[in-house]
Amino acid sequence: MPSRRLGAWIKTWNDSVSVSSEAEYNANADIIDEVLPLNGGVIQADATITQNPERTDNPFAQGLRAQTTANGQRYTAALHSQNLAATMAILDAPGLYQTLADNIVSLAQTRFDAPWDAVNLELGYPPVGYEAAWADLVYLLCYEIRKAGILLSFYFASGADYYAYDPELMAQVADWIEFSTYSGLPAQKYAAIHQNLEDYLSTGFDLSQFAATLGNYSQVWLADGSDYNTGYSNAVDLINGAGEAVHWIESWQNDLWRLRCAAMPDGDRVYVPDADSLRCRLELLDRLGIYRASLFLPGQGDPREWDVLADWKAGNL
Repeated sequence: MPSRRLGAWIKTWNDSVSVSSEAEYNANADIIDEVLPLNGGVIQADATITQNPERTDNPFAQGLRAQTTANGQRYTAALHSQNLAATMAILDAPGLYQTLADNIVSLAQTRFDAPWDAVNLELGYPPVGYEAAWADLVYLLCYEIRKAGILLSFYFASGADYYAYDPELMAQVADWIEFSTYSGLPAQKYAAIHQNLEDYLSTGFDLSQFAATLGNYSQVWLADGSDYNTGYSNAVDLINGAGEAVHWIESWQNDLWRLRCAAMPDGDRVYVPDADSLRCRLELLDRLGIYRASLFLPGQGDPREWDVLADWKAGNL
């Protein structure tokens, strides 16, 4: 049986969308191989990296590194650019490339949770025309970070034909790739996930260096055309409060959806991925030969999904 690895993106704070990942991480640490805390910092336009005290200055965040060490898990701090403008400002200033690399390495070696085993970077999607600058930045970051003995991964979604970032380059220089499978509305639609994976894998990348990031958040589509993401428990409370029920959507308009939805009295719709949805997506990974997955994120999904993840890790789906 192929060896399966499970990563967990970790939310170290509470907010109105969902609680922190602390309770679900602690309850399921035995099946988690890698922890990716979402508090590594925000990359600014001048290549400095700011910290958010809400995400770092609490007992769970402060103690997580020690927990992962005790549990034998890889600790991969996740950093992201402030926005596309910040990434482009760095790309436009080659003198900042080394500054950014030095700042990442410094954090990995000196922050309260140092040393980090690995770094995950989400740098956004610069437009076409930045290909050469993007390659120069990626090569330098890879060299400096790995020279410091730190592993490197990149997080990105599909759509490389429309941007200057190069998935093939990142796959070549990074230790592994975290590929976002969710996009569009609803983001957890099975057909979209399948197509995104097929598009990426058709180029022949090494699956041993590929992790499929699976989202578990719910989405609310409002009658006015706007939408927002929320946690599973919030979505269930919203549906129950309206006296409605969720229904399984296997397919719609020739696309496989494989998630639950509730039609609300005011014309809103609530899409609720749950444990059954996750099982379908993990079965898809098995069929495609993908044996590394990461959950985005503990604390915001259906609590029953952990039984499904345990079955997947054991090869018992």
